[in-house]
Amino acid sequence: MIASVAEQLPLIESDISHERKSFDVLASVNMMQFDVEHFGAVLPETRQRVRDEELSLLVEGVDRAAKTTFVLRTEGNDVVYFDKGKWRSYTGMLMTGKEVAQEEAKQDYRRKFLLDEAMMHLSKVYEMRKLRPGEQMVWASPYSQDVEDAYGAAFLRSCGRFPERKMGFIYRAFRNPAGDIVLESQTVDRSNAASFRAVHRYATTQPGAEMEQLVSVYDTELTAQTGNNYFAGRLEAERNENAWETLLAQTDLIEYMLSKLEVISARNVSRSELEEQTKRHMYGVWATFKKRIDGESVQYYNPNPAQQYIPAVHIAMLEYEVARNFNEFVAQGRVMVGCGGSISILDKDNVMSADSADVFSSIFGSKESDADCDYISKACPMCGTKNVSTMDKKIAGNRRRISGNCGCSMNYTKK
Repeated sequence: MIASVAEQLPLIESDISHERKSFDVLASVNMMQFDVEHFGAVLPETRQRVRDEELSLLVEGVDRAAKTTFVLRTEGNDVVYFDKGKWRSYTGMLMTGKEVAQEEAKQDYRRKFLLDEAMMHLSKVYEMRKLRPGEQMVWASPYSQDVEDAYGAAFLRSCGRFPERKMGFIYRAFRNPAGDIVLESQTVDRSNAASFRAVHRYATTQPGAEMEQLVSVYDTELTAQTGNNYFAGRLEAERNENAWETLLAQTDLIEYMLSKLEVISARNVSRSELEEQTKRHMYGVWATFKKRIDGESVQYYNPNPAQQYIPAVHIAMLEYEVARNFNEFVAQGRVMVGCGGSISILDKDNVMSADSADVFSSIFGSKESDADCDYISKACPMCGTKNVSTMDKKIAGNRRRISGNCGCSMNYTKK
């Protein structure tokens, strides 16, 4: 299967690394604009190249979306999250979710498991509110295999679950030195009871465990059972295939993305206007891909491969969908967590002037870089000292050294 996908998307590695090194959101428009100026239209070969490069970028987003970070600030006895330009009660949001789940369970008794999950998450927020700086808690939410056994995979799929992957979650919440609670969630495939138990044991004995360590424990137990190597419960081939297949299924959005880029490239506007139009379009496309990947919106039109164009009515619907998602993204603001837990907010006042790489990370989730990083660690995993000034430095390749002012240090391999 991977071979066929690769044939559909022949990557131009040298070109991709050159164009994307600085994350130039105008790279595709620049290529198309050159064709328009010299040939009067965008050449098919250029259109294919733009398609390959944009999807190559997006597949990175699909893979990194597995881990999300949510920052909760303390206000009185509650914790709040940033949404639509305001800090709102996180507890209140979960209570609303519980009420919605109750109504759904009344209408369809099979959905009671969603109510159980909502009540579990609500109980966890009350536990999180009691955390002190340097403390953390870890828990898991396995795939609901019992529900699939009782009502079928199609039902679970309609509830936004992933039966093909048996996807579960590992959660980690800690209060940082600034007093904020950082909540991390990580998807894991092959929901495995022994692996989740191993994670629980490790978290109990290692109170400062990072999410990457917890995932490694999960994978190690899976490897012991099967002899295969995993990352977050997935084989390497599955990771690539899942990402490409997820993107390739969004045929209408891919076609709309390319068609609109062609239209923008042919406009006689200033460079600043060209950049703003391109950002509005691409940020809306990115946000729409993310919503579809997360099951928050669905594809309503699947173009026929033999068709040379998308009917005007569907173009209008896509235009509305993408514009709406861009406006939602700009209006709601995003909390970004940097090295060592530093926090900044990407909102309507700075989104158009922000670095495109920051916007991409804000939509799809952050990706760890190879850069050196210094921060305050809540606890040294070796000696237990609290609030340690920590340095994480690259040694060579994927080998790194982490050291603290407590005197402890260790080398590790970054996956």
